[in-house]
Amino acid sequence: MYKIINQLDDTIEILIYSLIEGGYSANRLIQTLATVPVDTPITLRINSDGGDTFEGIAIYNYLKDRKVHVVVDGMCASAASIIAMCGKPVTMNAGSMMMIHNPMTYAFGDHEEMSAALEVLGKVKENIIDIYEGKTGQDRAKLSELMDAETYLTAEDAMKHGFCDEVMSATQSSPEPEAIETLNESKHTYEDGVRAERERLQGLDDLYTPERASAIHAAK
Repeated sequence: MYKIINQLDDTIEILIYSLIEGGYSANRLIQTLATVPVDTPITLRINSDGGDTFEGIAIYNYLKDRKVHVVVDGMCASAASIIAMCGKPVTMNAGSMMMIHNPMTYAFGDHEEMSAALEVLGKVKENIIDIYEGKTGQDRAKLSELMDAETYLTAEDAMKHGFCDEVMSATQSSPEPEAIETLNESKHTYEDGVRAERERLQGLDDLYTPERASAIHAAK
């Protein structure tokens, strides 16, 4: 889920260039950083389509009181955008984008279970808005509208709405070749993870019977 590409005595650079996996991503990252002094500056580089909401929230909460400079290198979507809100500052590189949307879930059952799922989604949305509001200072109703619309923000749009603090122009410095090679390796890891997750979900669908519906839903 993440990769440390630079770790010196006085700074650490981390990539999130992959899926944010439930029950895994936050634990691994937090265990790694537990040995890093809390006053160590962190550069957190993001290129992720997102993933598990609560993993993103856990990472955000762990990092928000540390010295974190978030740099968006490509896409910063969904749960990844939640993590990005820990940045002080948040920098978006040329051509990068941020996407925010409403939380989603799987649901199966009668109208009572559907109503309960809707209630939970509403609460999760309000929690996400709390985080966005803390960074952007935007009105909650406006943030809700942006989430409803599944909004893709260019770097300039993100800065306008307060999601980022600066935009890096295309003429400014690029990563060193060694760093680019590491990023490409991380991209392949991400793609492998997405493929494996799709195969897992398809395998569960192939096992479907009405009697197994509840168990399959829980597994998903």
